[in-house]
Amino acid sequence: MTRPGHPEDLDDPRLLWTRAAVLAVCGAAEPKSSSELTVDDDGIRADIGDAPRWWRLTLAPDGEAVVSGQDTDRDDTHRTDGPAPLLEGLPDRLNWTRLREDMERGALGFVYWHADGTWHRADGVEDDGLDGPLEHVSDDAKTTARVLLDKGLDDAVNAERAVADVLRKAHENTLRPADVTAMLGVIDPEIGADAARTKAALDAAVRTGLLAGTKPPLIGEPSE
Repeated sequence: MTRPGHPEDLDDPRLLWTRAAVLAVCGAAEPKSSSELTVDDDGIRADIGDAPRWWRLTLAPDGEAVVSGQDTDRDDTHRTDGPAPLLEGLPDRLNWTRLREDMERGALGFVYWHADGTWHRADGVEDDGLDGPLEHVSDDAKTTARVLLDKGLDDAVNAERAVADVLRKAHENTLRPADVTAMLGVIDPEIGADAARTKAALDAAVRTGLLAGTKPPLIGEPSE
């Protein structure tokens, strides 16, 4: 990603979602780390480190999406006089409650929305800090590297292949529970042998719509 960030830096929202979901699945099987990912009806959120540095990816019907977050170490938007007009131009259908609440409490440094087949943001925004927080989902290789970070692997090649296989099948909407458990076992045999941690990962795979036959949460669409 470039700095300052630009709408064209962002990949297709479904690709971003798949990478974020794989990180969330792997994170669900691990103790809390410095990059905690959570999943709820508002999407996938990553909290990075101790500083106000976070992002959320939210999907909506018809291929629309919103990326929002903050990196107070890198953005200029929170240092302006008064709140930056980050929601100007955002379609009403994508201006949902949680986003407005984040804006009102000064927790946003960037907001991008995907509509009409392309990413947009408010005019006149300079360096909003986009590039830092979302680096790990910018492509499959960076997501794989994040999954394997600090693992101390004896067989890094097979571990990379296992994560890449899960990403590929998830992109193709053919991912099965056995693929996830196989990946976890290669990354860390202790996880593969721990039924509770494996279940937590599989629950996250269902919640994010990563497994074939499941659906991710969408704003503006009633939960089943």
